[in-house]
Amino acid sequence: MKKLLLAGAIFTSIFAQNLKTNDVFIGLSAGRTTTNSDHKTYGEFKIGKYFYDKNIYNISNRIYISGLATTSSEKQFGIAKANLDWIWTTIPYLKPFIGVDAGYLYYKDDSSKSTGVYGFKLGALIYLGDTLELEAGINVDKATQNSDFWTSNLKKVYGGINFSF
Repeated sequence: MKKLLLAGAIFTSIFAQNLKTNDVFIGLSAGRTTTNSDHKTYGEFKIGKYFYDKNIYNISNRIYISGLATTSSEKQFGIAKANLDWIWTTIPYLKPFIGVDAGYLYYKDDSSKSTGVYGFKLGALIYLGDTLELEAGINVDKATQNSDFWTSNLKKVYGGINFSF
């Protein structure tokens, strides 16, 4: 977790010169995960930057890092990831997106273990003003190594809120 916070501080300082254009954001999400027929509730924190680029396809990007942790006391896991999303901006108040992610998964059952993780996501951003948006989506991740704890894809359904500054 300390590494994630350090990475977030470095990421924010790199893009600090753009704070007045409302393209740096932080977000909080909560959702439900499913793997191996096991359901868990989780919370997620993210910090990133939007890149608004005028193009004929009306597609913008956002890059962010995120940290996720489950609320369950048994079979806990957490994920730290780097994410890249492509956002369609043709509809003013509803912006669908697709994205990819890669990161690091740590989990605890009988012992602590870790592995790499990668995946994709699909969702929508609902614009509520210059500095506020709601986010909802689905995310599917795959571990680079299987174990008794993690033998299938991790499916997540989530909702959250993002603040731009």
